[in-house]
Amino acid sequence: MRCNQCGTEITGDSKFCTRCGAPVIEEKQNTKQQNTKQQNTKQQSKGINGIIIGIVLILLVASGAFFYLVNERSHTKETFEKTVETYEKLLEEANLEEVKEYEELLVECEEVLSKHDKDMYPYLQEKLRKAMDEIEDKAEVEVTSLPDQDEPYKEKWEQLFTTEAENQEFTGLLEQLESAKKDGKTKTVEKASEEIEDLIEEIRKANQEELETRKSEVEKVVLSGMTKGEEVLIEGLKEELDKWCKEENYDEAFSTIQGWENFVDAFEKESEYKEQQEKEQKEKELELQEREQELKEKEQKQQQTNTQYRTQTYSNDFIIYDSNSRYLTLADIQGLSQYELLIARNEIYARHGRCFVDPNLQNYFNGKSWYYPSIAAADFTESMLSEVEKSNAYFIREYEQSKGYLK
Repeated sequence: MRCNQCGTEITGDSKFCTRCGAPVIEEKQNTKQQNTKQQNTKQQSKGINGIIIGIVLILLVASGAFFYLVNERSHTKETFEKTVETYEKLLEEANLEEVKEYEELLVECEEVLSKHDKDMYPYLQEKLRKAMDEIEDKAEVEVTSLPDQDEPYKEKWEQLFTTEAENQEFTGLLEQLESAKKDGKTKTVEKASEEIEDLIEEIRKANQEELETRKSEVEKVVLSGMTKGEEVLIEGLKEELDKWCKEENYDEAFSTIQGWENFVDAFEKESEYKEQQEKEQKEKELELQEREQELKEKEQKQQQTNTQYRTQTYSNDFIIYDSNSRYLTLADIQGLSQYELLIARNEIYARHGRCFVDPNLQNYFNGKSWYYPSIAAADFTESMLSEVEKSNAYFIREYEQSKGYLK
């Protein structure tokens, strides 16, 4: 017996076609009805009832078969679509060099899906599975045959001047690369490799730019007064820096430029220190000269005063004639009156030619032969007195205050 739908031969007691799923019960049931009608012509009423029951059974069976077939076909199509999707994703991730035959198979599957050619699903399903096995095998061979790229990357990285954060980023990318190689993910391997190369190139350019800037800055510094040895050292650093830059060994280049900068800083600091020392030395010498000149002038003036004193009778013209040359004691002033204490204290100033605002004092000293008024009261300062004179003037003033003569 053959199927009425596709012509496939039906064997055994199958109720449905094994190829297209069409029901075959109806034909058998019709044959049975015809045989029953021929054998039971006399029992027409009973036969009609049997036919009706048979038709109902056939419809029920056919309906169940239809829904079964629809569900089965729907399930088959869904499975095929998922297989195609998995195949396409695997082919993309494998990233094989020769993919023409695999792409042709993918195009064939898509055409079958678009035409709803359900009869081709099982055939292509098996073909896809075999192709996926081949792709996985080839992808594994390609990944395992990749050269060991870790070492070249590490060598390049070690020649760069990097931060801790950059080192961590590089290490993370290397781990991704190694993991992708182990898992056989060619596309991930290529992506990780590209990211590592991009990172190395980015840092290489940054190193180069920073080195050029720092070299330009350090070359601007004028180092005057260098010794021959220091000049040779600088030239050696320049040559070494150029060498490392040419070899793109930026780690060594940064070490060299740092040494150059350190030398320049130390030289400048030493030069500044020397300049400061020279400046301080000159200031000290100038101060010493001024002090010597001042002492010399005081000495000359004192000599002149002493000369004048020697030509005069001190005992008659002074209350305390030697108050400019020795420290007074209480015994020297204890017996003096208020007026005598006032004269004794101002004698110290009058010896240096100080003028007085008080007319009584001025008239008094004008009458002394040793008195030569030359300095206005406003211009006179304590620095014109010797230490002995300052001490004696202060001593007499304190005594006057203790007596209540001065406020």
